[in-house]
Amino acid sequence: MDSSNTVNLFNTLHASPEYNPLLITAVDLVLHSKISFRVLHVPGHDNIVADALSRFQNHRAISAAPKLNIYPFQPPRLMLGAAKK
Repeated sequence: MDSSNTVNLFNTLHASPEYNPLLITAVDLVLHSKISFRVLHVPGHDNIVADALSRFQNHRAISAAPKLNIYPFQPPRLMLGAAKK
């Protein structure tokens, strides 16, 4: 990850109110999937693909990793304002 904000979000599980639904959804998915992960900050110059993707420079990311598949992002329903159960 080349975003220190995202690293802080997952390492502290603390977000500003507008990001809480995304954080809750991510944590729910991790718990449901029974996976474990660690989010680390890697500066963009050392993480060319993540840096390019975070800047919407898909051509640069594919140049750095020719077999890279890029798929459109589908936001979680919670972030789309779906009614809570």
